[in-house]
Amino acid sequence: MSIRFVTCNMFKRLNAAESQHLVNKTAAFADVIVWQEVTRDVHKQTLKALDPKVWATYFSDRSKVGGLAISWRIDKLEVQREGKTHRVVPGVPLDPNRGFISIVLRERKNGTVWPCIGAHMTHQAWTSHPERRARWTIQAYRLRMKTRRMTINHGRCLGGADVNRHHWAPKGTVPSWPNEGTFGKAKYDVTWCRGDAEPVGESTAIHTPSDHDAVLTRYRRRS
Repeated sequence: MSIRFVTCNMFKRLNAAESQHLVNKTAAFADVIVWQEVTRDVHKQTLKALDPKVWATYFSDRSKVGGLAISWRIDKLEVQREGKTHRVVPGVPLDPNRGFISIVLRERKNGTVWPCIGAHMTHQAWTSHPERRARWTIQAYRLRMKTRRMTINHGRCLGGADVNRHHWAPKGTVPSWPNEGTFGKAKYDVTWCRGDAEPVGESTAIHTPSDHDAVLTRYRRRS
């Protein structure tokens, strides 16, 4: 079985109708979705309104990192390890909406374990502002190390993020982007895998009301 894995930036300025359209369209293509910019109550309520017989969602702990969530199809996947929220630097909230979350899911049909990570990285890190560059660099390192640890523990790991940098993914992973840009011409949104997971075919963009295109990648366990 392959897993349809999607990363999607909801865009904080969407109204209720736009948010609903984005969620419904994205969910139609996915088994697992990592969300960014779930920063307003209207966004959170839209995710909570997903059919509870089909979907479950873990929301990031806002006392640590706000605006992140992971949704998964409960008819295909169950939770092996509950979701966790990770600050960029433990105890130091460098940016309240920049960090990452993780969860470990298991296929109901065959028992394959899928550790998943979702992240939203500091924006404008390419500017001359040293604090933004430092935030982005620290987060990139922690994201790489978390992916590595989850791979060591479970044999594989999937990740998805708005990395706010063109054509970047954590070192040591196999990244996937659609052929077109996801934020204008830039490829800011990416999925990746490590370990014995591998992408099946090319990634595709999902056009939504957000200012980012979502990215869909199919993954399977390498035999």
